Amino acid sequence: MAIVSPFCGIRYNVEKISRLHDVITPPYDVISPDEREVLRARSPYNFVHIDLPVLKPDESVQPYQKAAELFFEWLNKGVMIRDNVPCFYYYELSFKKPSDSTTFIRRGFVAILRIEEFGKGCVYPHEKTFSRVRADRLQLMRACKAQLSPVFALYSDPKKNVISELTTAKENSPVLHFTDDGDMEHKLWRVTDEQVHRRVVEMLRPKDIFVADGHHRYETALAYRNEMRQKMGARSTGNEPYEYCLMYLSPMEDPGLTILPTHRMFTSFPTERHKEFLTKAREFFDIEAVSFEKATELENYLCKCRNQGIIAIGHAIQGQDRVYLLRGKTNRVKQFMESKGVRPQFHDIDVVILDSLVFGELYQLPENMINDEKVITFVHDIHKALDGIMNGRYEAGFFINPTTIEQVRRVALAGLTMPHKATYFYPKVVSGLVLYDMSGNESIA
Repeated sequence: MAIVSPFCGIRYNVEKISRLHDVITPPYDVISPDEREVLRARSPYNFVHIDLPVLKPDESVQPYQKAAELFFEWLNKGVMIRDNVPCFYYYELSFKKPSDSTTFIRRGFVAILRIEEFGKGCVYPHEKTFSRVRADRLQLMRACKAQLSPVFALYSDPKKNVISELTTAKENSPVLHFTDDGDMEHKLWRVTDEQVHRRVVEMLRPKDIFVADGHHRYETALAYRNEMRQKMGARSTGNEPYEYCLMYLSPMEDPGLTILPTHRMFTSFPTERHKEFLTKAREFFDIEAVSFEKATELENYLCKCRNQGIIAIGHAIQGQDRVYLLRGKTNRVKQFMESKGVRPQFHDIDVVILDSLVFGELYQLPENMINDEKVITFVHDIHKALDGIMNGRYEAGFFINPTTIEQVRRVALAGLTMPHKATYFYPKVVSGLVLYDMSGNESIA
């Protein structure tokens, strides 16, 4: 069962930090080295100083220890404050999608969730993780004795009962309110009503929880919990702070929930195989070529195919004046997937078909090429991706529909994982919004 709890969160003190825009950041894993320096220069209290610490030439401490020292210093100075009563934190995020002027609002809340191992309870992943990233985040967690960023997770609530409870009980004014560099508006309210807490806890208890984004953070919290259990031994009760993970929970039926496509763009590609590829691909796809002048129709073409339940992939090669539209022959594609031992849960997921059939079988790309981030780039805006082909930045590109929420749910419930970068939930949950302190000895109710 899913056991959630309110908690006493740590957040920026708006009486000392008047411009939250200057301190709250994107999550660590999407910040480039250049962006990190911009954020560092923006404010001495920018969260990147803790989340991605950098040492000065004369400093001898470990980066993780420096991050911890800064964290405790900010708490002592009152730059960050800890709420004195347990809260759920209701969170609204207003945003626009790339190439779309419509404003969407995604609703959810921040809580802590009792940690369970994947496959042994109600928490389901859908993507693989990397040991290097887990090791980095674990060292930071050990030093700070805190969880610095929430895991983004989903639950099903078609009637929106949980969000209704929280919106009714939230305090009149948000404790955090700012607009970020992407012109997205963030609002965070406290919910302190204990009766509402109890109702929300009971509503979530029978739910399955699907990790949308932050698999590394969840697995890091799990590793930290296991370390602490071993350290505590018989003194561990199962209700210590380290037994819980910081989560941002949103209903999967929320109209603001968005998954962007992850178009695959190659800076180096065996373009000499393209003609042979087209010949072989006709066994599995109906192929139509359109000129680059009509390439703006590609997004509408992909969307139309998705609505009809048809596999669709766009493909372009540098130096050619056309884009190839590949429309899947459903039965033939299914037969191929079955012949390769691909589980039925993946047979209609475009990104899996792209990896297995197009990259693996038809182009015969080596595995290390598909996973080399110096060769492959993931672009979410189809217009920028096409521009990259036309201006010579990329040698080849493959354009796909986004994975759907239902596909994510189906794969997760089967205990399976998708290829790397199969989903891109948008927008990301920012870092520095609210933190979870695990240094105390209090028992989580």
